[in-house]
Amino acid sequence: MGADLLHELAADHVALTNYTAALQGTPLGHPERRVLVQGAARLLAAHAAAEEAYLYPLLRTLPGGDKDAADAAQRRTAQMEAVLRELDRLDVHSPQFDRLVAQFTELASAHQRGDEANLYPVVKSCASTQQLSELGERARELKAEAGRTHVRTEPPADTYQHGEPSLGEKLRLLFTNRGGWQRWQPR
Repeated sequence: MGADLLHELAADHVALTNYTAALQGTPLGHPERRVLVQGAARLLAAHAAAEEAYLYPLLRTLPGGDKDAADAAQRRTAQMEAVLRELDRLDVHSPQFDRLVAQFTELASAHQRGDEANLYPVVKSCASTQQLSELGERARELKAEAGRTHVRTEPPADTYQHGEPSLGEKLRLLFTNRGGWQRWQPR
């Protein structure tokens, strides 16, 4: 018998962390970044399918389970999937691609921390070892079949913080119609 459900999902988190580390370590604009995004998307699709089929229902039905925590984790996963779909449509040379890679890395890290710190301890304390082992076997089977057909519609939150505009940008805004030149002209 293989790993239980929690170990199976935690192994996916490690693999997802490896993808994000490789994305961060690959030079900007390198074609390998596209391959890494596609690999992360396949992994996340299978991982999300297993979570939705086994982890979240278990968490919602256990006596000490937390439906709100399961819903929040499901939303985080949906955001990661949406970012990966957007990355799949962009050119690797696009600045937007690099920004979304950073956003995906942040979301993946939050997902891992949230699941392993908040959900897994609750499930481990409330579910039997036998139940977790059986669900681990089912999760492995499901993940083997899962592909990129696991689709979400929730768009990601854009949490990218833009820096202070440069002096040139401030001057351009001040002395163009878009930025404020009209307010200085006599009427």
